Amino acid sequence: MCGVPWEKRGKRFDEQIDILRGLETGAYFGYAGEMHHMPANKMNPVPTQPTPLLIGGHTEPALKRAARVGDGWMCAGANIQELEAYIGRINHLRKEYGTADRAFKVFTTGQNAFTQEGIAKLESIGVSDVIIGFRNVYEMDADKPLDEKIATLNWYAGEFIHG
Repeated sequence: MCGVPWEKRGKRFDEQIDILRGLETGAYFGYAGEMHHMPANKMNPVPTQPTPLLIGGHTEPALKRAARVGDGWMCAGANIQELEAYIGRINHLRKEYGTADRAFKVFTTGQNAFTQEGIAKLESIGVSDVIIGFRNVYEMDADKPLDEKIATLNWYAGEFIHG
């Protein structure tokens, strides 16, 4: 759709990460890669801290990228056993890449986050953050009225955030 080939998307993404990290130093930065070429230039102003990079995906290349250069990993659609295996693989890779001492967050969708036991299980396997959805957009459920949405949000906040 954008005229960018699907092939080499991982290589393209890796180079884009390199470019972002290089520009965020505040120094003049140029890049000559396989996919991207950029003359030396300077970002100004630079962020006060590096942009957190959350890498998504369940494939081995995605897990490796998250472990190697990510500040976190995002999982969607895995059951608890799959999620635990993915996190274990990422932790193994982080040791292998020498990145295990860096701060790292693990995000997942909220299928297990609607009971205290489910949240405790997610925490025990290394999940740091949960993205809660109160409607499965993939099943094209009808949208709920605003007052029902607000009531559901208030229930969740009372049970799990403020409780």
